Amino acid sequence: MSTLGKPSMRIAVTLGRVRVWELHRLYAADESMRLLEREGIKAHMRGLRHRSALYFFGPYIPVEVMVAPGDAERAHACLSSHLAC
Repeated sequence: MSTLGKPSMRIAVTLGRVRVWELHRLYAADESMRLLEREGIKAHMRGLRHRSALYFFGPYIPVEVMVAPGDAERAHACLSSHLAC
């Protein structure tokens, strides 16, 4: 794990993608994808299918928003301005 930009933004690198956000509310997954697509950022939701398949135990698996390293700061800023509670 390393820190990118802000100390609160931790990233995990997986196959050329970095984690910029972690979702626990599945209803926010579609909105997150739409927000990022609107900004021209290609994203992948890692863990979404596992969480759906495990139904009862699904909440123990976070859904991670993964983007290209070059888009990480923009994606984090976009999601934090729209999804942060």
